[in-house]
Amino acid sequence: MGHKIKIGRNDPCPCGSVKKFKHCCEGKIAWTQLLRERTDRWKKHLSVRGRNALFINKVFEALQFDNTKPPKSLLDFKAAFTPKAVKAIHEAVIDIWPPDTDMSSVLQSTKNDVSGLYVGEYFIDKIIRGVTRHSLYADKILLIDPFTYPLSVKEQYNPILVPEQFRSQTLKNVDMWFHMIPWIEAGIVEFIRTPADFDHKLNWESLIRQKQKFENNEELKKTLEEFVDERLDEYMERDAERMLLLSAPDAYIRKIFKELNLGEDDFDEEDFISVVHQKRKEDPYYLDPLEGDYEKQSEFHIYSTGASYDIAKLTASYSNSYLVTDIPSKWKEIEIDRADSGIDQSDWS
Repeated sequence: MGHKIKIGRNDPCPCGSVKKFKHCCEGKIAWTQLLRERTDRWKKHLSVRGRNALFINKVFEALQFDNTKPPKSLLDFKAAFTPKAVKAIHEAVIDIWPPDTDMSSVLQSTKNDVSGLYVGEYFIDKIIRGVTRHSLYADKILLIDPFTYPLSVKEQYNPILVPEQFRSQTLKNVDMWFHMIPWIEAGIVEFIRTPADFDHKLNWESLIRQKQKFENNEELKKTLEEFVDERLDEYMERDAERMLLLSAPDAYIRKIFKELNLGEDDFDEEDFISVVHQKRKEDPYYLDPLEGDYEKQSEFHIYSTGASYDIAKLTASYSNSYLVTDIPSKWKEIEIDRADSGIDQSDWS
């Protein structure tokens, strides 16, 4: 960094909030001094929006893309998700959200906004629907970062240590982030992390509380079971072909084709293989297996709702947000909380 750094009161704040310096960090954070230092201390003072912008740049670097020039094709985009790139992206998660992060402090900046914290189904179409609808009522929509926090899981599930098992999931997560870039740049959407990422004890105690809550409330338990039964077919329809057919080696597909006697006069084994190859090229989330033993190339596929209700409620208390959900069991949890607090349900609804 240079030594003649000067920040004007009307300049954009270095924290990345896009507010003027005088309306943001002036008198609170010594940005001039921080930017003169040859350290990374300045990162811990970034706003959530500033952290999001920095992470997006690091994703582009990891994938070796120019952020002003997108990849030429879907195949080029998918080919960039190497184990090396996956590792670099998850290292960036820790770099931007170090283990000593105080989420209570970080989320203070959103308290002046009307914000909604989304804890619904983490499919891009459903997130876009939720963001679009609630952006009519809120200044900001907070999304839980879908990337696994590497330091919060055991080594065998750590994407930095086993990046080859997180290629497909990383592709899905990056796709979600890229869809949200215009919303992030407009200041409407921010990706955050929850306090549970940085506190193992909090995470474990929350899991126990949630388990006991569902065990002790038959109505809540039934609502969750009905939701799971209802959505199971939809989830399978979304991913079954990719997981069971496209990901299988050609030799296995040929074997099944013969065993099931699927051939017809005008459609033989080679025709079927050609169809599978074409589907692999067109599928946005299918990645060709790495070279080596196919049997050992398992991957993690993660279905998320952002956070449990218990952790979401804690996170929302830091940001003064209301909860946004499309999941009946989470809505039921909200209703139970409201009833326990003596709030008239009909007025609130």
